[in-house]
Amino acid sequence: MKNNELMSVSVRGLLSNQTVAKLVSIAKNINIKGYSGKTKSALVELIYPRITDRTFLEDLFLICDHRSWEYILTSSTDSSPTQVPNIVLSPCEALAELCLLQCTKGDSCSFIVMPAEIKEVFAQFSADGYMERKAKADLLDRYALAVTHLYGLIRQDEFVSIFNVHTPDQQLHLHGILAPPCRKGAPLHESKERDLYNWRSTGNCDYINWRSHHAKLSGDLETG
Repeated sequence: MKNNELMSVSVRGLLSNQTVAKLVSIAKNINIKGYSGKTKSALVELIYPRITDRTFLEDLFLICDHRSWEYILTSSTDSSPTQVPNIVLSPCEALAELCLLQCTKGDSCSFIVMPAEIKEVFAQFSADGYMERKAKADLLDRYALAVTHLYGLIRQDEFVSIFNVHTPDQQLHLHGILAPPCRKGAPLHESKERDLYNWRSTGNCDYINWRSHHAKLSGDLETG
């Protein structure tokens, strides 16, 4: 694919390049109703507002692991395709499945391009403190992964206590961790992923089981 073709990317264009079956799959994955019997163009118009919605993107990008996030963030300002090592490509491929990135895969490295509509949202992220919230989410994510590698499955309250002892400048509280409550119509609202960084609704689950629902968007998670 030529470089200028890579750079003329929009979410609507990526959606329009999908088959009807693929568009139906995207609609199901993001819990959109009313897709049955729709034409391709109608499916594009149904999906487009949801996946370009800022709230949807805020919640979705929180679950990208920190290594892949660096490349995604770079692509939000790059005027040319961003090179990504294939070892951390999985989250980018998952986002490409939703038509939020264009991904061209190579043997050892790949290239991603962020559509113009998503770049506009990232510009808003930089202006309103989202990047700081994402950094805190990544800190919590890395720490929880390390703790569960050391201790195995632990309860949420135990994790909070351990974290607070070792990071006194980043105190956590079990009922107020990083994310607001789930909102009506939020992305993945009716699925398990809605509990990401929101422990209020999962009082008895351990971290690693809770975390494992997001393996596809985290190159850090290892499962047996």
